[in-house]
Amino acid sequence: NMSHIPKYRSTGHALVSMGRKEGVRALYAGLSPNLIGSTISWGSYFYGYTCLRNMFLAAGIGRPQGRAAGELSPGVNLLCASLAG
Repeated sequence: NMSHIPKYRSTGHALVSMGRKEGVRALYAGLSPNLIGSTISWGSYFYGYTCLRNMFLAAGIGRPQGRAAGELSPGVNLLCASLAG
């Protein structure tokens, strides 16, 4: 039975109703674990991307002719990003 699930008219109505019933702090419940998790996840992704990119640069793979020493082709950049996660 789903009769206990509240019905809201809009996002604003839902926020006001929850704020009144459960308090404003309830609207932020779970924010800290989500921020920690996404920070770890994005940090791992960028670390992996940087390691792969440096590996391709050191091997001389994917550097187009006439480009600066630290540049890779768009395709190799996409490959590094895909492999990183």
